[in-house]
Amino acid sequence: MADWSHPAYPTPYATDWPSGWRKDGDCAEMVAYARAQISELADTYPIDVWWFDGAAPSMDPLSWQSQEFIDEIRLKTPQALINNRLFLDGDFDALERHLEVPEGSLWESDESLNLSWSWVPHDTAYHSLVRQWNRLLWCNARGGNLLLNLAPAGDGDVKSEELTQLQHLGVHLRALRGIDTGTTVPKLPWTQFGEVTGRNGALYLHVFSRDDEELVYCGITNKVLGARLVAPFERPLRVRQDAERICISGLSGASTGPLGYVIELAIDGDPQPLLDGHADLQF
Repeated sequence: MADWSHPAYPTPYATDWPSGWRKDGDCAEMVAYARAQISELADTYPIDVWWFDGAAPSMDPLSWQSQEFIDEIRLKTPQALINNRLFLDGDFDALERHLEVPEGSLWESDESLNLSWSWVPHDTAYHSLVRQWNRLLWCNARGGNLLLNLAPAGDGDVKSEELTQLQHLGVHLRALRGIDTGTTVPKLPWTQFGEVTGRNGALYLHVFSRDDEELVYCGITNKVLGARLVAPFERPLRVRQDAERICISGLSGASTGPLGYVIELAIDGDPQPLLDGHADLQF
């Protein structure tokens, strides 16, 4: 909500949290300015999501007239979602750089491609492609969304490293077109090979830390009706199942890149967990 270049803002172009307003009335001026921007946007553009953020003193709903903001947004764009950064409960929780499943609300985890949210020319500490894919699956598998931040320069230019990473993610997602990376199933046991998603009689094993002929999965009690390799290329797989284990074979050469491969298991009914297993581990 704070415009760092506005004269009423405590420290123009600040990158940290200001400790206070420079004079009385500055907060009210900033609030009125922000309200005018909200009205202009709502009256001019079709908006699906209002994503608030900012750094300013007096970060509380009374000082920032948060309920008045929300009421105006609801009136002008009733279909739009509002995040929870107006200091009141919103339609969804925006979690910054951490993975968590809030109770009773829609949610997303927000992540950057490197260590910066905005364009910083000397920031070359890019997260790995595998880490970004893992976070996407972690969120989707638990009913959430991943918001991945892109930081273009002032002229709109995007660093080649960022474009390359997004292109790799896009290629992998297109290869998985038609499968479900979300889930409505009960919590399944933690695995070492990657993530597990799926619903409606199908389970997807996203494998990016195994490269063997056979994979053993012990997560569900359902009868397995069949298996196939979905990506990077499609082919049928062999399955053996006993009371505790599902042994999938025919995987030689399946892993052809850093994001691994995906197995689809056709199962009888919605997935039923075999054991609680490990709690979700965050490293």
